[in-house]
Amino acid sequence: MEQKPQHISPVSGTLPQARRQGLSLYLATLIQLLVALTALWLTRAGFYLYNSDLTGAMTFGQFIKVSLFGLRFDMSALAYFNALFILMRFWPSALAWRRGWIIAGNTVYVICNSLLLLLNIGDIPFYRFTGSRLRWHTFLNMWNDPNMGSIIFSYIKDYWWAYLLGLLAVASVVCTVWFIRIRQPAPLWRSKRFTSIARWVILIVAGGLTFVAMRGRVGAGHPMAIGDAVWYVSSPSQINVVLNTPFCLLRSMSRDNTIKPMTFFTDKELKAVRTSVHTPRPEVPFTRKNVVLIAIESGGTLWLDTQRVLPMDDERRHLMPFLDSLAQKSLTLRHAFATGKSSIEGVTGVFAGFPTFNSFLYLSSPYNNNIVDSPAQLLKDEGYTTKFYFGGNYGSYGIDHLMHVMGFETVTTRDTFGTEAEYDGQWGVYDHEVAAFMARDLSTLPQPFMAGWFTLKPHGPWTVSERWATEGYLSAPGSLERCVEYEDRAIKEFFDIARTQPWYDNTLFVITADHGCRDLPGSDFDGDYMQPHIMMMFYTPDGSLTPRLVEETVASQFDITPTLLGMLGYPKPFVAVGRDIWNQGPSYAINFINDMYQIMSTRYMVQLDADMMGIAGLYDISLDPLLRNNMLGHSIKSQSNIPQKVPASTEYDADEVNRMITFARAFMQDYTSRLTEDRMSIANENNSVLKSSDNNEQK
Repeated sequence: MEQKPQHISPVSGTLPQARRQGLSLYLATLIQLLVALTALWLTRAGFYLYNSDLTGAMTFGQFIKVSLFGLRFDMSALAYFNALFILMRFWPSALAWRRGWIIAGNTVYVICNSLLLLLNIGDIPFYRFTGSRLRWHTFLNMWNDPNMGSIIFSYIKDYWWAYLLGLLAVASVVCTVWFIRIRQPAPLWRSKRFTSIARWVILIVAGGLTFVAMRGRVGAGHPMAIGDAVWYVSSPSQINVVLNTPFCLLRSMSRDNTIKPMTFFTDKELKAVRTSVHTPRPEVPFTRKNVVLIAIESGGTLWLDTQRVLPMDDERRHLMPFLDSLAQKSLTLRHAFATGKSSIEGVTGVFAGFPTFNSFLYLSSPYNNNIVDSPAQLLKDEGYTTKFYFGGNYGSYGIDHLMHVMGFETVTTRDTFGTEAEYDGQWGVYDHEVAAFMARDLSTLPQPFMAGWFTLKPHGPWTVSERWATEGYLSAPGSLERCVEYEDRAIKEFFDIARTQPWYDNTLFVITADHGCRDLPGSDFDGDYMQPHIMMMFYTPDGSLTPRLVEETVASQFDITPTLLGMLGYPKPFVAVGRDIWNQGPSYAINFINDMYQIMSTRYMVQLDADMMGIAGLYDISLDPLLRNNMLGHSIKSQSNIPQKVPASTEYDADEVNRMITFARAFMQDYTSRLTEDRMSIANENNSVLKSSDNNEQK
């Protein structure tokens, strides 16, 4: 016989008074799922409000429209995270409404939906650091740092509101379980047999709906993808408002961290536009100078008074007086650009010589055993000693592992220093400690050598050493600006010691950054053009370089490899996707910011969508560096497989803009094909040419 309905408390499992009417098991389940979906949908408002300067301002009506489009992505994430809970609740037997089973189901619901909401809320501030919703490989890379737990909690002071919002979200999920009383569902048919069949049918229907929600579409041969968000927005910058982080994590889990080769030209057409094979210049002898390549964390040009980018910005901050003085003795670029917003993107561009746009991570990709003509590897093959200095924790973001792969024979990390006296409590050893160690340690290396150093500051939380150089700061304790001042002092410490060492005068110093400053939301320095501006200066103590501020060209991080090797007079051909800044044109830079490719000249910036077919924006950055006037008026989407070009206009030089677009597409075709075909080295390039020649002869 069918059991009589029981009123079950989902928390305690006790039977409340009969007068307290419970909800049907099925109805209670639907309400719980609806609460989780509503909470996930509402967190989009927090994402937009905090990041509206990056995603673009929208009216209330536009935001609601975009948010409604996002419901498909929200339902997909909800279905994935609640598949087990749905199965437990709709299981067609008396087990489904037993006390222990109800408690187990509610526990699964609380855990899965708390994680769902916390991921989406946590990515609200983190988005500013990456320019896209969190992807799976980026997530895994973060957890390589053994101190990630303490790092996360160290941000409570700066992002307390996000932690509070997370607690409220979890509370909403727990309250949904606490206050909903569940009773056994009534018989669906007079016959117990038909009731059982009906409940199996309900399970099958619920499972089918869950499956459809996961895929996000019906009838298509493939599930909804991250890229589908582009069809619901008027501007590519709004894509991340449509998406949610759990969906992006799940969809990127199915990828093997590969990149898709792009094809826009024939091989002959591509060679006419660009080449990545660099040949030595006979007029430049191989000098065998030592090389010290320094990448400063968040080293945006806004910190240097000698490198004002905004015409209206005449403020002198005096935060980096030493680097300002060094810039006046160096060959310095006013317009150098980071390839992205994350450190791993930046250090790959600087020390490996190629970009890793967006969430693509080289070390976890199938290309990680490629032969790469990185500067350290090429110089090591010419007899250089190579060493990399990094005060961070072992395995932090895989930076130390990447440097080994890229030819550095020895890599120091926090463990190398053997003292915790100057450990900052989160990221690693303070930079002044690394600076002093490195300056003296280089004297123990056989010359010539190539040394790399990636600093930890300025990086939040904004802590500086309380035991070293504590006097004379202009900025308040715990501020970003004080951290910038500290970093200048640490770099000065390195040079003060280095200039007393025997190797100093015969050294080429290159100072740049991993990315620009990401911590000035809403300011003029946080736009898509201003934010990725980074330091790039070349200095030789022997005076062999004539100091000047270079304004007539632009550069990308990965241009450092061919430029550096060209300045040394490297005597052999090599492969590098960048260009020698001083000896090769055209003068364009490229990066990937907020899910858009950006191509910069000294006058224009063009924004292309993720497949480089559509044109999202065109700006005259010489007059409009804050990007307030899109000269196209709106995005131009390709309606076919033929890439778009900008139409003729009196507002801009259409021929020059189309040359920039052609350059960018040619660059991406060359870069993606080389990476996927293992042609990032001259050795494999020559082998490829020989194979092609043999095939032609056989034909």
